[in-house]
Amino acid sequence: MSFCFDTKQEICRSEEKRKKALLYGMILFADKIGNNKIQITSENVFVINLLDDILSTLFGFHFMISETTNAYTATLEGQALKTVYSEYHMDPTSVQLHFDPDLLPTQKDAFAFIRGAFLVSGSITNPYTGYHAELVTHYYHMSGEVKRFLNEHGLPFRSVVRKSHYVLYLKDSVFVEQFLYVIGANQAAFTLVNAKIYKQLQNDNNRLNNCDGYNRDKTMDHAIRQIIAIEKLKKTGRYDILPTDLRETATLRMSHRSASLSDLVRLSDGKFSKAGLSRRLNKLIELSEK
Repeated sequence: MSFCFDTKQEICRSEEKRKKALLYGMILFADKIGNNKIQITSENVFVINLLDDILSTLFGFHFMISETTNAYTATLEGQALKTVYSEYHMDPTSVQLHFDPDLLPTQKDAFAFIRGAFLVSGSITNPYTGYHAELVTHYYHMSGEVKRFLNEHGLPFRSVVRKSHYVLYLKDSVFVEQFLYVIGANQAAFTLVNAKIYKQLQNDNNRLNNCDGYNRDKTMDHAIRQIIAIEKLKKTGRYDILPTDLRETATLRMSHRSASLSDLVRLSDGKFSKAGLSRRLNKLIELSEK
């Protein structure tokens, strides 16, 4: 499976408390929105099942779901369609489809809406090959309104037209990582952090001079594990409550990401022994895995 597929699967498996806001994002970014029906197509069965479960929970209706060789299509018609349009202040007879931010009064509602939009219309590249996330819609005015909404919530999406579709996209790794946390894909975000560290260490390693007996691969592997552990402790709010010696160890490692253990000892100006520093780095990894 692709990184994008796995990211959507991760979101779908998480408990969703803001079902109404999430469904709004899924509906507004549907493939087809018309007088007689709404259609949403996805290759990800987890997305389709979540869509139907939330509709059933909120309104007691179900989508009609059909399956082709590589995709699933969910269709909503009749009274169920009227109910959804009324709930989300949508007028399918209007020339332009609009987004109503008043339906999302809290930041948690906003993030749930963004999750829903990503599930049905979004894509994201594997971070080992690049950093790119996007949302796609057929509706020009709505895309502009959602773009402003995203920008207001700290996600600097840009827009471009691609084959009659309106695409909202992010490219910077920092913002793509932030986007993953916003949509609740924490494991995907950690994978992105891992990829960034690996790339940086590869670049650093390429600049190192060859040394007799220097095992680059082993050093890189240890450094990656240590840096990921430190990043995880920071992301989960546990870094600031670490003992002073562990914080100093983490600072030393983050300041010299590609350094070997011996180099770190030397850079510490005698503050740490090799055994002591190794023990503290292993402790950081151990704490991050709890």
